[in-house]
Amino acid sequence: MKFWLLAFLILLAQEALSTNIIMLQAHRDGRSVVVFSLVFLVAFVIDVMVGIYLANYWVRNNKSYRIINWANGFVGRFGQFIGKWGKGIFIFILSLTFPPIIASFLGTYIKVSLKTILVLTFIGDSAWYASCWLIVFQASKLAYDTKHLFIVALCIAFAAILAQKIILTIMSNKK
Repeated sequence: MKFWLLAFLILLAQEALSTNIIMLQAHRDGRSVVVFSLVFLVAFVIDVMVGIYLANYWVRNNKSYRIINWANGFVGRFGQFIGKWGKGIFIFILSLTFPPIIASFLGTYIKVSLKTILVLTFIGDSAWYASCWLIVFQASKLAYDTKHLFIVALCIAFAAILAQKIILTIMSNKK
């Protein structure tokens, strides 16, 4: 039971290194991929609902601050610039690179429908989840001792951090 609670908490945060390590441990212990996937689905739904609730709470309770008014104006212009399809692509890309709580928060904030947020975030997050399992299956073939596993996990973490830095750099250059 402790393992599943730990797996649930890690899947809520969806940090790449810890997720891959707990998945590899589940695979090595012979735990069911189906049960692990159900835990992922529960964590996903909770993440999305919390993100939507926080965005609605944020918008409702912070209307008087100058930065919020600026952000609302920016979001309005951004939404008009990228259009409906652009918002969907934006949510999908966010869900590939960030936890669903962030994608659902920003999706709600830029006024994307709940159905669109759920579907696109689920598709993007499922692609991320599948890529984690692919990494785990390959790592379990390559690394049978803890030293090699640690090196593989560090390489995965480095690649994830590098990808996020590149994405953030590209996004900041477009301003």
